[in-house]
Amino acid sequence: MKRAVLILFFCLHAVPQLLTAADTIWEESFYKRFDADSFQNYGYAHRAIDFENIHYPLLNAAIFYATNQMRNEHGMTPFIHAQSLEEAAFMHASDMVRLNFFSHTNPHEPKKRTFSQRLAMYDVEQGYRAENISEMFGIRYEQGRSLIPPDETGGEFRDFETGKSIPKHTYLSFASALLGGWMNSSGHRANILNSKLIYLGCGAHHYRNESFYGIEQFKAVQNFASAVPDG
Repeated sequence: MKRAVLILFFCLHAVPQLLTAADTIWEESFYKRFDADSFQNYGYAHRAIDFENIHYPLLNAAIFYATNQMRNEHGMTPFIHAQSLEEAAFMHASDMVRLNFFSHTNPHEPKKRTFSQRLAMYDVEQGYRAENISEMFGIRYEQGRSLIPPDETGGEFRDFETGKSIPKHTYLSFASALLGGWMNSSGHRANILNSKLIYLGCGAHHYRNESFYGIEQFKAVQNFASAVPDG
């Protein structure tokens, strides 16, 4: 199951982390050290996602750099990372999981109801702004393909035709698959390739889809802006 929805605002007036203090797998300052190409060689990004101990800052960074890779492929200036946008994106992804909805509109919390309200919480209130959201599997499963669910003892998902186990995504492969879905949607693609949008922050949050054998999934968000307070 994979969906993505788009909303784009044209305005004239514009993470919680599971890492411990000692864990430096990824931190905000690393955005100044890496670009889309060098991130491909970052060892931790090639690790399979451990669903019991997800490094959300690294996952958010992987989505950010996969997005910039698309910009590079189209000869465009890469996005600049904005921590304010990342925090807003992660907040909305987490809220969608926590409150069990999938929408640009938060129907449960009035202060976070609209896209503009959420960004305003992080002082992003001027310029062009846009948001992409999506749902994506945490394992390398193709929507619509037959699979064998885990047995009652907690086995792995397996491909029905081959009988082989379906591996977990790495941080890099997850981000690449997520961007592939967005780029195949004209509206989301337009956001990613919009030259008026300069800053980007990404966030994703894990959940298990109990309506589909408890399969590992994520809800993901991209927040874009032409102006940010920390830019």
